[in-house]
Amino acid sequence: MKNLYSVLTRGFSFIIGSIMIFASTAGSAEMILYAIRNTEPSLHAVNPITGAEISSVAISLPGETINNSTGLAVSPTTNEMYAAVKLDSQSGPGRNLIKINPETGQATNIGNIGQPIASLAFRSDGVLFGVSGDCANNCGGMAISETLFTINTANANPTFFQTLGNGDDGEAIAYNPVDGMMYHMSGVGAGLIFEKIDLGNGVVTPIPLSGDSVDELEAIGFTFDPAQNLFVGSLIDCFCDSGTVRTFITLTPGGFLSHVSTLDYWWKDYAFYSKSNLSSPAGVAVRYLLLSQ
Repeated sequence: MKNLYSVLTRGFSFIIGSIMIFASTAGSAEMILYAIRNTEPSLHAVNPITGAEISSVAISLPGETINNSTGLAVSPTTNEMYAAVKLDSQSGPGRNLIKINPETGQATNIGNIGQPIASLAFRSDGVLFGVSGDCANNCGGMAISETLFTINTANANPTFFQTLGNGDDGEAIAYNPVDGMMYHMSGVGAGLIFEKIDLGNGVVTPIPLSGDSVDELEAIGFTFDPAQNLFVGSLIDCFCDSGTVRTFITLTPGGFLSHVSTLDYWWKDYAFYSKSNLSSPAGVAVRYLLLSQ
């Protein structure tokens, strides 16, 4: 093997003999996939390849008790994390919008959205969207089911954007920054639909599903993973003979669905968060790649 000489420098890469050295600048970041559980106030870092839990933290909202969580999204412009939750103090169908510090679980109350929001997603310009649930059990109040809203992140006020309606039980949305489209899943088994929405003109384009079977499985939540150039998410079956089935899936924008693994927990919605990653006091990360013969 040839002799190795290494030089540490920021933002500079070069090859010496059979060794390549990469250096990254201070303030580098990593994208972490987070998920929420419908049945408890907790936030979970999960493996974007398998859906397995890596770590978790309880969500704490001062003066309030969170009964369940339904939507999760991270702003692409501010990197702030938001969730739609049902508070014990709330009456009616509305969900509350909160902002979460993902490292501590501490949350800030934004306000009552006033709609049964089932899933959240941000557009690239920082506009937050939410889709309302199907209200199969009669949400009551002023609830508008199966509808896309924009949600003001300062006061939680919803604004009607577009009626959806395709599919039945289960509503989930995810924004694809590559093509600028909002994607929507809804329904169960043979009735599961996948479609994309042009947010500029409202045109909805159906996308036929292919790949693995979705028999008896219901759409729950998903998000776009830019590293894999596809969606990752959850489908569940609460009515099978052996009990609840929870499966982690990948889904291409073209509709090819793959079952990746069985989940231990019901991940209701997902979002990627950019976390600072200073790997040394000087903020310089150096990685050696051996290219020896």
